[in-house]
Amino acid sequence: MRTIVALVFLFANHFATAAEMTYVEAQAHGRSDSQNDEYRQWYLGEMRPFFRRQFQLLMGSCLGSSPPSGPLGFGLVFTVNTTGRVERVIWKETSPFTSCLEAGLRTVTFPPAPKDEFYFGLEVQPSSPSASLELTNAA
Repeated sequence: MRTIVALVFLFANHFATAAEMTYVEAQAHGRSDSQNDEYRQWYLGEMRPFFRRQFQLLMGSCLGSSPPSGPLGFGLVFTVNTTGRVERVIWKETSPFTSCLEAGLRTVTFPPAPKDEFYFGLEVQPSSPSASLELTNAA
């Protein structure tokens, strides 16, 4: 009985910890995943090019429907699973614009990740005149 209680506690604690992950922690996971030799070829050859194309389409759509109220800038980390679906999305800050982006991300099927949860992040700096994409987990 103690073993079952301990396992339930550990299982519940794992999900509570996962749900409470901060943007900075998620960003660190993204850097680690992108620099891992085991995942690097998938990250550079499949995920980044696919993401860039899809995200540019989402940005255009969301800029038209939910334009940001000030300078465009945000930080995002999301996880992709082994079926290519988005599992978690962690924002530096949220807004109607980021909600639009998140809804779109969740509809995309990405290249299947080489592990259960691959963390992928980017930041768009508000000081950039063209708000170009900077993939924060790029080495």
